Amino acid sequence: MESPFSYTEWRPTRPQRNIADDLSPQTLTALIQDLSTTTYALHTNPYDPNFWFQRAQILSQLHYPELATGSAHKSSLLCDAIIRSLDQHPRRRLGYRMGFYMLDDHEYDEIGQGEAREALRDVATSLRQYAEALIQSELEFAPEFEDGMFVARPYPWLSRFVNRSDEALEQVNAELGDLCEVRRNAFGQIGKGGGSEVWGVFAKKDIKQDELVVVDRSRTWGCNGPGIDGSRDNLHGGFGCMEDLHPNADEDDIDHDMRWIRDRTGVKAASVILHCKLLLCSIVDKSSHPLVHPLLARLTPTYREKSSSFKLKEDIIIPNEALRRFGVDVFANFAYDTDVYFTILARIDNNSWSDPNVSSLNGLFAMFNHSCEPNCTWHTADDHAKMEVWTNRDVSKGEQLFVEYDCYVSGQSVAARRKRLRRWLDGDCQCGRCVREAEEVDGKAEVKVDMAWDSAVKPVLPEDEVLDRFKTTSSKGD
Repeated sequence: MESPFSYTEWRPTRPQRNIADDLSPQTLTALIQDLSTTTYALHTNPYDPNFWFQRAQILSQLHYPELATGSAHKSSLLCDAIIRSLDQHPRRRLGYRMGFYMLDDHEYDEIGQGEAREALRDVATSLRQYAEALIQSELEFAPEFEDGMFVARPYPWLSRFVNRSDEALEQVNAELGDLCEVRRNAFGQIGKGGGSEVWGVFAKKDIKQDELVVVDRSRTWGCNGPGIDGSRDNLHGGFGCMEDLHPNADEDDIDHDMRWIRDRTGVKAASVILHCKLLLCSIVDKSSHPLVHPLLARLTPTYREKSSSFKLKEDIIIPNEALRRFGVDVFANFAYDTDVYFTILARIDNNSWSDPNVSSLNGLFAMFNHSCEPNCTWHTADDHAKMEVWTNRDVSKGEQLFVEYDCYVSGQSVAARRKRLRRWLDGDCQCGRCVREAEEVDGKAEVKVDMAWDSAVKPVLPEDEVLDRFKTTSSKGD
């Protein structure tokens, strides 16, 4: 956000029905410059809650409700920190080496110190109220639900993370093994970047039916339950995962325990934990930025022009808290800002698989394209982490390997399948089966049926005679 972008690249995420004002190019350019200036100021003074609030206001004016909420939340957190510090350490130089609200600890008279502290408390309290009010204004269903509405779209200032690099491709192929490989232009020159951004898995040699092609062990998965305080029930009813250690793995560091997320989020735990595990992988592997980490750099989102909800707790508050527990300074490290959270969520949404209790992202399985008549099948293990892909017929060298994304709609009509598959695809599924069945449906629709059942003589009504006379008169006039 610190680098200005052209107003022509601006694509607001607020649903159109909620945008009351049309921003002129001049207004947009000014707001984009203000966003850049304020973000640059935050790089210098990341602990100043006023700058975070200012950025929240600008993002709200630019119609990014989810990002405005994230910045306002950070402003509120910093205000809370100021107030707590004043209560616990009244003589501490608050913000020392942090660039905000500093109080000297010299031997001033007690009255003067007390007045300064109270003035600072009033400022922090007032700013926190403004920040919380802005958050509530961006949550469409507040105060009953802490949900807002937005249309997921790419952010123009993150455009450098859009295209998948050759390094990401090499990393995937190093993981795949000897039987198959990922190639660009999976469907020729069709698609983004002249098709170069469309990847697919291809057989490197002839593969027999019922042969194991890929074993994909994931580091990034989450599950619901067991419940809080040793209960085996999920917090919101029903049974969750029965493994007491989950969602942690045996090799996880004790500082990376995520059971607190499960206890806080109940039936929503699986997807929230998956999100936080992707952030944790970037931290553990010392990646320069989460979006260049090998697990995320290989993935692409599918942005649909459809409103969906964002959740204050699950999408903003808990990821911030998790990162702080993992040792990340969420105020000073802008690689872990709110825009990155939602960019990751878009990639998760397009590439993960789930059941009622589990969400998992398998980085190799995500490379397979869909077909309604696939040549491969996939199976998951009980540990939520391992996935296997097997051939269901003989596959020739050079042939693309396909899986079926949702086998539950396999027996439905082409229209129903295509509707379901828009969950992952940019448009209608164009696999051989769908094209063939769509042509059959279109052919039947063009056949004119003789309505033999409706052959009775119709009565002539008075208005019909008037209409006939009018038509005759009109034709003579012509």
